[in-house]
Amino acid sequence: MIWLRPELVAEIDFAEFTDDGHIRHGAFQGLRDDKEASAVTPETKKPPPSAKAAAEKAEASAEPAADKQRPARKEKDADGDVLGIRITHADRLLFSDPDITKIDLARYYGVVADRMLPFAANHPASILRCPQGPDHQCFYQKHASDGFPDEIHQVPIKEADGDTANYLYVDDAKGLVAAVQMGTIELHIWGSTIDRLDAADRLVFDLDPDPSVTFETVKQAAVSLRDALEDLGLKSVAMVSGGKGIHVIVPLSRRALGGCQDLRQGPFRENSR
Repeated sequence: MIWLRPELVAEIDFAEFTDDGHIRHGAFQGLRDDKEASAVTPETKKPPPSAKAAAEKAEASAEPAADKQRPARKEKDADGDVLGIRITHADRLLFSDPDITKIDLARYYGVVADRMLPFAANHPASILRCPQGPDHQCFYQKHASDGFPDEIHQVPIKEADGDTANYLYVDDAKGLVAAVQMGTIELHIWGSTIDRLDAADRLVFDLDPDPSVTFETVKQAAVSLRDALEDLGLKSVAMVSGGKGIHVIVPLSRRALGGCQDLRQGPFRENSR
């Protein structure tokens, strides 16, 4: 028998615990260096927050995003600290040409939050996490798990198999920064918000090119799509979605259950003129 002292923390995706406490269908996702081994405790299933609590949180977050962010923006960003959230391994290089570190990305989200949140706040999200940087193991996560900071909120959603799971969402600048601290480099949001999951607030045309297609060609396609939508009386806004992809987004007004009656109104109308 060999005795080991736990020094490394690994992220493991698994189906469930067996009756005797073992992991079933475990899959190694990568090492975590944003948490000390001594802080790891056995995972327990968290009860989903009540529908009333989720509704109250959604109502509270209805305050205009720009108004909510102004007080937080005044907080001092100390070295390794953004909006009061400690950023570990702050100098880890995430992107190059130009060089962008982990704390650079956290500070960027803190600065642009008032522009980003009208698009991203209160939407259930799947996050792409790269705890050791994009050049190492990365994985998508849509369900909450133990160890997530309070700034990243949870909402119970009933899934197709009838089970209810806690999904992730953010509603302020601290949530965006906390996501970076967890190794998040991308947020993939739903087309609806937590208060009305069955009613989309946007229609997205995803231009996802083959590697052989140039970005110039993708831009031309986006402009052509914009013009075609304008011919139908619909305003749209373009958003880059990766290396060469573009999303052309049409805002929807959620005035009909499960759909929309007016495509020309919505949260982007001022941005799309």
